[in-house]
Amino acid sequence: MKCVIINGKVFDPSQQSEKKLNLVIEKGKILALEEKYTPQKSEKIFDANGLHVFPGFIDGYAHCGEPGFEYKEDLRSFSQAANKAGYTSVCCTPKTSPVNDNASTNAYIISRAKEIGLVDVFPIAALTKNHEAKQMADIGDLSQSGAVALSHLYTAETLSSGMLRRAMEYALSFNLPILSTGYDKTLCVDGVMHEGNVSTRLGLKGMPALSEEILLSRDLMLAALTGSKLHVAHVSSAAGVDLIRKAKKQGVQVTAGVSAYHLFLTDEALCDYNPNSKIYPPLRTQRDQEALLAALNDGTLDIVVSNHEPHAVTDKEHGFDFSPFGASSIDVASLIVFTLVKEKKLSLKRALDALTASPARIYGLKGKGSLQVGANADICLIDLDEEYTLQSTHFASRSRNAPQKEWRLQGKVKGVFKAGHHVCEQ
Repeated sequence: MKCVIINGKVFDPSQQSEKKLNLVIEKGKILALEEKYTPQKSEKIFDANGLHVFPGFIDGYAHCGEPGFEYKEDLRSFSQAANKAGYTSVCCTPKTSPVNDNASTNAYIISRAKEIGLVDVFPIAALTKNHEAKQMADIGDLSQSGAVALSHLYTAETLSSGMLRRAMEYALSFNLPILSTGYDKTLCVDGVMHEGNVSTRLGLKGMPALSEEILLSRDLMLAALTGSKLHVAHVSSAAGVDLIRKAKKQGVQVTAGVSAYHLFLTDEALCDYNPNSKIYPPLRTQRDQEALLAALNDGTLDIVVSNHEPHAVTDKEHGFDFSPFGASSIDVASLIVFTLVKEKKLSLKRALDALTASPARIYGLKGKGSLQVGANADICLIDLDEEYTLQSTHFASRSRNAPQKEWRLQGKVKGVFKAGHHVCEQ
C-alpha cells in the first residue's frame, strides 16, 4: 500500500535542503516529494503538521548484547529502544558471545534484526579471533557476510602495531574502515574515571587523557602509512580532537565520532559516585567537552554515536570501583543532540548530518541517511519544540543503567517509519 506523510517540514541533510513537502512512500522506498499532493482513498495518510521529517537516524557505534548477553540486552529490546530515539539503523560492535569474528555470527545478527523488523543492524566485526590480538579474523568472509567495519574492543588486550598495520592493509582491499577504540592500559591500572581535579577530590583512581592520545597517535600514523580508512569510534579529549584535526589536514583518511553523553556531561557527573556515570571513554572536563562541541560544529568530528553499553542492574551493584564501564544510551542519544541544538551549542544542520548522512557515508550504507527519491523510506517524525522531563517510562532498553532519568530535554520523536512501515508512535 502506498502511504503519504503530509504537511511535514522535510529536512534532507544529504541535499542540505528544508521545505514543507508531502512525502510519498511505496514498496519501502521514497517515491516522490511533492509541494502539492491530493491523497487517494487507497493511500494511508500520516499528518506531520508541526513536525520535522528527517531521515531515520543512524547510530554509528553501539553494543547490543545478542548473541550471548541477552540478560543485558537482546536484539528486540535493543531495536525498540533505538526506535524511541528515532533510530532506524545501528552499527553494532562485536561485543558478543560467541565473538562476532566469523561469517555465521555476522549473518545471524543481520537476519535476526531483519526478522524483528524495527531497525537494520549493520555489524562491526572483530578484527582478531576472539579479540585475542593474536590471529587476524577472516576479513574477506566477514565483508562478504555483511560487516561494515572492523574493531578491536577496548576491553581486550592491546593490539600490536604490526598486527594493526597488516589488518589495515588487508581491510583496504575490501574498503572497510577500521575503528580506533583503544587506550594505553599501562597508564590506567585500576582507573575508574578521568584523571584530574575531580578524581583527586573523590579519591578515585584516574585514567589520563594521555592514554587515549597515545593509542590514537599510533593509529593515525599507521593509517597515514597504509592509506587505509580509520574511524575513531568515540574520541573524548581536547588533545584527541587536535590530533584528528591535524591528520585530516594532512590528508589521512580518518573520520571520527563522539558519544552524546560526552557532549552533555562532564566528570562532575560522578560526584555522587553513581556507577551508571562510569563509562568508557570516561567523562572528562568541561574544557574537553567544549572542544568536542567545537569540533563537531566545524566538521572535525563527523558523527554522534550512542555508545550504548547495557548492563543488568545487578552488574552495577558491586560498588563504584568494581562496577563495569558502560551506560544505557540509545533511548536518548539523539534527543540529547537536539537539546544541544535548542541550547545553541550545536547547529541543526550539523546535528542532523551527524545523525544521518555522515554515518551512512562512513559505513557505506546505501539508501540510508537521505530523503531523496529512491532512498529507503526510513523516516523519523520529530517535534523539535516540545520540551519535557525524561521519565523512566521512556526507556525501552532491557538495561536501565542510564546516568540520569529526569533530564529536561528538547525535541520528542513522534513517529518512526522503517522501510515504509510505521513501527513506532509516541
